[in-house]
Amino acid sequence: MNTFQPISKFDISQLRDSTLLLPSVSIGNVPQLTLDLLISTLSLEKVGFLDDVCVHQIAGSNAFGQTGITVSLEVFQTKDQKWTLIQQRAPAFKKKWHQFARNLVEFIKVAQFKQVILLSGFDSFGRTEIQLQGPPLRYLATPSFSSDTIQRIGALGISEFERTHVNRHGEVIHDDDTTTYIPGGGMTKYFLSECEANNISLMVVLVFSTEGDNIPDGILLANFLNSVFQLLPAEGAQWTPPVSWEHLYGTQTQQLLYD
Repeated sequence: MNTFQPISKFDISQLRDSTLLLPSVSIGNVPQLTLDLLISTLSLEKVGFLDDVCVHQIAGSNAFGQTGITVSLEVFQTKDQKWTLIQQRAPAFKKKWHQFARNLVEFIKVAQFKQVILLSGFDSFGRTEIQLQGPPLRYLATPSFSSDTIQRIGALGISEFERTHVNRHGEVIHDDDTTTYIPGGGMTKYFLSECEANNISLMVVLVFSTEGDNIPDGILLANFLNSVFQLLPAEGAQWTPPVSWEHLYGTQTQQLLYD
C-alpha cells in the first residue's frame, strides 16, 4: 500500500532515482536525532507525508521553528533531489511492524528510489563479545548495494554487522546466513527481510546505544554519514541543531521557585 501524500504541487516522480534515508524507531531514538540534525543543517524542504495506519498518529509543534505542525511520518528532500528523508516521530504498533515494513517497501517501489539507507539502534547490552571491538557502528547491505560505498565504509574502519541469532535455549549463535538478532532495533529485521525479498538496494547502519542522553550518538551517526557521502555543504561546515533540541530533556528549573 503506497501511503505517500504530497504537499502542494510536489509530484511523486521527483523522488525517482534519489537515495532514501529513513529511521527505524529503536533504542535511544538515535536515528531520529540524526535525521533532525540533517534536516536542520541542510534546510530540507518538506514535500509530503506518509499516512499509515500501522503507526501511532500524532501532531505537534514544528521541530524546526517553522510554521505548521509536525505529524508522525514526514518526507523531506534536498534541493538537488539527490536525497529524500523520512522522519518518523511516532512508533509503529509492535504487532504491525512487519506490515509497516511491507508498506514502506511498496512506497519505495512506487517512488523508484535509487537506493535505501536505514538507520537503526542496537541495544549495547545485547552485544556479543566480538561486537565489543571497534567503533560502535556496524553496517549490513544487500548484494545490489553500491560496492564503492561499502569500500568507503571499510576504509573508515567500520565492520559489517556480525550476523547472529538466538537459539531455542536463549543462546546467541553466530551465523552468516541470518540477521534476526537485533535487540532494540524495532522493525529493522522485518524491513531488511522485505527489501531482500524485493531486490531493493539497501544498507542498514546500526549504532550500539543505550537509553539516556543520545545526542552524542546522533552526532556520531551524522558524522559517519557525512564521511561517506559528504552531506555538509562545505568543508569545515558545522551541524546546526534543530530548535527542538533546546528543551530535549525539559526546561531549566527557575531559581525563583526556591527563593
